[in-house]
Amino acid sequence: MPYAGEFNALLTAIMWTGSAVCFAAATMRVGSVYVNITRLVSAVILLFITIIIFQIKFEVTLMQVWYLCLSGLLGFVFGDTFLFKSYEYVSARIGSLVMSAAPAIAATLAFIFLDETLSPLGIIGMCVTLSGIMLVVSERKEASARLLPISAIGIFYAFLGAAGQASGLIFAKKAFELGEINGFI
Repeated sequence: MPYAGEFNALLTAIMWTGSAVCFAAATMRVGSVYVNITRLVSAVILLFITIIIFQIKFEVTLMQVWYLCLSGLLGFVFGDTFLFKSYEYVSARIGSLVMSAAPAIAATLAFIFLDETLSPLGIIGMCVTLSGIMLVVSERKEASARLLPISAIGIFYAFLGAAGQASGLIFAKKAFELGEINGFI
């Protein structure tokens, strides 16, 4: 299929946008913690069903399990709870926009804790991305033009969500560095 990569990238962006809007609506109704717990329990059940149906084999060491558990706690529990909490104060658009800083935060953490380096082009890309985020977040529109005004606490919660996701990525990488892991789990 020609342009399969481009098609899948576009489809992924559409799915992310749809899920952000749905999670924002659910969070406004029942709260961020309840939404995240429900999402995580549903995901675990579906993952176990998939592992059983497709008989997926995996072998991991105790240290890999430890790093993966830390990764999940930081990324899925801490990070996503704060992302969903940000939806209560800012729109899904702004919360997701701030979350796009997670790769830059992860690269910074990888530089500090994993002794990884970033190319000058990578640093320029991070600066452009972070500048774009700051530009959109700091824009001034009339309050009536949007459903939720941009609030400092909402931005802070979204940043905590991005930091949680980035920290989770670092621990997941440490688990993968210890040995081969089936990426599905």
